[in-house]
Amino acid sequence: MRNRIINGACDIAQRGSLVASNTVDGYGGPDRFRAINGAAGGQFTQSASTLTFGGLVKNTVRQTVNTGTTAFTTTNNWNGLVQIVEGFNSYDLVGKPVAVSFIFNTNITGTYSVALRSGDVGQSYITSFSATANTPLKVSFPIAAIPAAAVVPRSNATGLILNIGYQNQGVYQTASLNSWQASNLTTATGATIWAATAGNFIELTELQLEEGNVATPFERRSYGQELALCQRYYEATPITPLAQMIQYTGFAFKVTKRAAPVLSPATFAGGGVIGAGGIPTWGFRIDAVGSGTAADYTIAANAEL
Repeated sequence: MRNRIINGACDIAQRGSLVASNTVDGYGGPDRFRAINGAAGGQFTQSASTLTFGGLVKNTVRQTVNTGTTAFTTTNNWNGLVQIVEGFNSYDLVGKPVAVSFIFNTNITGTYSVALRSGDVGQSYITSFSATANTPLKVSFPIAAIPAAAVVPRSNATGLILNIGYQNQGVYQTASLNSWQASNLTTATGATIWAATAGNFIELTELQLEEGNVATPFERRSYGQELALCQRYYEATPITPLAQMIQYTGFAFKVTKRAAPVLSPATFAGGGVIGAGGIPTWGFRIDAVGSGTAADYTIAANAEL
């Protein structure tokens, strides 16, 4: 776990794409990457995609503009490509320098922001980089020691937040780069508004956040390891309920969840309540309320940050 990012190579994609219309906040495309349209209007889709770099085809997480917008005044925003790092996986980085690296691609030449923030968004570090249209590049840079004032809890709550390509021209932008600031900031003044035109996109892969002053080669874990790490936050479990349950049937999650998850659906055809009696982190039960059916179901358990 040198790399504190989960699914940085975008190989795990348990969900479909997410369409982020105005005020939509959710997960879609490769696991662990969150998509937020923070009341700026317009619309984008977050999905799984690919790019070629160094002669190899790599999986990516991509955001593509469906309906353009430039309404990024005050607090209106698109969050860009974002991953939230759990406190248990990042609390030990406080007081230490870290390095961020990734492969980035876009079809819009311009300047793009990178923001690392503490879980309570009280401390922010903003930097930027330049990209040329349709020319994938490796981006890496050091970040000064995370200040002691940063709230990065030793718990299952939000520890650190990493954003690439955040869109805001209001209260979250700053001209002061490459140093920690005691404020909630996310984007560099003058950063390119890639959200303005339908068809524009940004994408990345091999995202890495690690301790130290120098970005090291991307840490590639096995597919099974990466899948299990993702399933701590989300899993889709196919089940076949018994045709007639006298009382209940129990099901165990493949991986213990970060917190008590939200299950969907809540019921199954013919009668029966999914998750009745509470939903612990290790599994759930289905209670019969009549003669249920033996139809197959995929039950999603969401314990995302």
